[in-house]
Amino acid sequence: MKTKSALFFILGLVILSSCRKSPYNIDEVIVISDSGNGTGNITLTADKEYLIDGLVFVNDGQVLTIEPGTVIRFKPGQAENASALIVCRGGKIMAEGTAAKPIIFTAESDDLEGSIPLQTGGLWGGIIILGNAPINAENGESKVEGIPVYDERADFGGTDINDNSGILCYVSIMHGGTSLGEGNEINGLTLGGVGSGTEIHHIEVIANNDDGVEFFGGTVNCRYMISAFCGDDAFDFDDGYTGFGQYWLAIQTNTAGDLLAEHDGGFDKYSGCTKPVIYNSTFIGRGLTGNKGLISFRNGSGGIYRNSVFINQAWGVKIQYDGTDMDSYTKFKNGGLEFENNIFYYLGISDYTNVMNLYSETVNIPAEKQDEINNYFLTSGNVLSDPGIDIEADHIVVLPTGEVSENTAVYDDLWFDNVDYKGAFKNINWTSGWAYLSKTGYLR
Repeated sequence: MKTKSALFFILGLVILSSCRKSPYNIDEVIVISDSGNGTGNITLTADKEYLIDGLVFVNDGQVLTIEPGTVIRFKPGQAENASALIVCRGGKIMAEGTAAKPIIFTAESDDLEGSIPLQTGGLWGGIIILGNAPINAENGESKVEGIPVYDERADFGGTDINDNSGILCYVSIMHGGTSLGEGNEINGLTLGGVGSGTEIHHIEVIANNDDGVEFFGGTVNCRYMISAFCGDDAFDFDDGYTGFGQYWLAIQTNTAGDLLAEHDGGFDKYSGCTKPVIYNSTFIGRGLTGNKGLISFRNGSGGIYRNSVFINQAWGVKIQYDGTDMDSYTKFKNGGLEFENNIFYYLGISDYTNVMNLYSETVNIPAEKQDEINNYFLTSGNVLSDPGIDIEADHIVVLPTGEVSENTAVYDDLWFDNVDYKGAFKNINWTSGWAYLSKTGYLR
């Protein structure tokens, strides 16, 4: 079949428009690659098929708009040939899908009808958003992993807590996490120094080879987040992230995935450290085999979890202790690390009073310190009970049948919805309609 192609240059963005029939039943395929100057101000529409080739940037001052229902695919490739979309500091992405018309980022070979097994990852890079919000790094700036360090567009961090990188909502990010080198993959969604002026909700990351969502500092708040079948952590917090989260769902397979949430510190372990505040999460582990845990805190990181459900994992919460005032145990002592009014169930530990544990790689832990942690857990409204979440080999029924409404914690900021239950769900499945995992029948 003969084809005709037209080549356009828009502020350095190379757009190749092909008249041949797309295999995905859309009349026009547009291949996008970055010749050095970013996307410019462009709009991607749902009536066309897009294919990203290589690293494509939305540069400072540029706005990339993506209409509801648009599908954007990414070419395969590793290392310098990886394909990813990067929104730089000062750039904006306006990807505002709807429940009826979500926006999808996926692999070139994905026909969205089962051509790729649901748990397959590593077929392309990921989505990276970088902002001007504060981060805990030397000189207040850093370079994001996955982009060549010599490229200034990899920089993130600043002083604007309200920085606005745009909108990302009703979005699915699937089958990413290609290798950049030994042990270095791209996260499904990377948020580096993203500010609270950015709107992020109803996001789904499926089968990313690295972390599902990773926060490097910043203050962005996120609702309705799904991270499923990822090769490393479902959620990862670094470099002083201090945003809020509500209605988060993490799911692991029985063969892949590390922690459901990993908390790390930053350059300054005394101040400006990682401390997300998360209510109404449901974290479902990979089962009692595999020696994996729910959550870890290290390098002076903290975090607060309330009104949440944690189930189906080999061990619980680990908190680093090193005998100094720079460890995560100190954050616990100072009120920066809290677990209150949560449900824990089906954990592979012999004594349920030991859901939270201190660990150290350098010193012996005094018994009274661990006793203090145990007593805190038992007196902070946490319960050990079955929330009634049905976990099957080919699906999960996310609506709980057990008691999840008793003894809920107070919501201490007006940003949070004041709801009367624990976990991400009560009687409404908010994944229905827009999430690919719901459409396949995996989430019910």
